Amino acid sequence: MDFSTDQIDALTEIVNIGMGRAGSSLSRIVGERVELTVPSIHIGKLSDVSWLIGEPQGNPDTTIIQDFEGDVSGRALLAFPRTSGISLAQIISGVDGNVDKLDIDIGGALEEIGNIVLNAVLGSIGNMTNSGMVYSVSEFYPCTPPLRLIKNRRSKVDEDCNCLLVADAQFRISQHDVTGSLLIVFDAGAIDLILCTLQPAGVEE
Repeated sequence: MDFSTDQIDALTEIVNIGMGRAGSSLSRIVGERVELTVPSIHIGKLSDVSWLIGEPQGNPDTTIIQDFEGDVSGRALLAFPRTSGISLAQIISGVDGNVDKLDIDIGGALEEIGNIVLNAVLGSIGNMTNSGMVYSVSEFYPCTPPLRLIKNRRSKVDEDCNCLLVADAQFRISQHDVTGSLLIVFDAGAIDLILCTLQPAGVEE
């Protein structure tokens, strides 16, 4: 399963369009500029790219997931190392002081961030493919590595057929930089549909 440079660039642009929309939504909530970018992505068979999870920003274990169904189906995840997730939630929610655990307020803020980001990215993919997509309610897992949440979707997971897209997500707010991992598992055939819609020159917002 090989992807050309143009295809990777187009997929990166699609994800960044969604990230830009999520940043705009978060900016309205926070009242100041929030920049979200994905500098690059990796994509391949689930069996081939599992090792990329957690590179280069440590071992993410604080995860928000959302399933999606339609012509394009799969599971999307936004994952952070615990300290990064807490820092981001504090910045977004305006919680001050030293916080070293995910209480109800911090956990709720992080879940809302994940909901906004995942909806925006999946919406960008849905718009690009011109396909209807139904999203599940997002779920927050404070102590679960994303790979476990991928493999828990056993009825849909085939490591030789499912594609996994892994991206380093960068959040910049109030001079703070926080990184996380955006992961999207595409069910068999979904990535083929996406690639068939890509234009040689890329994707326009």
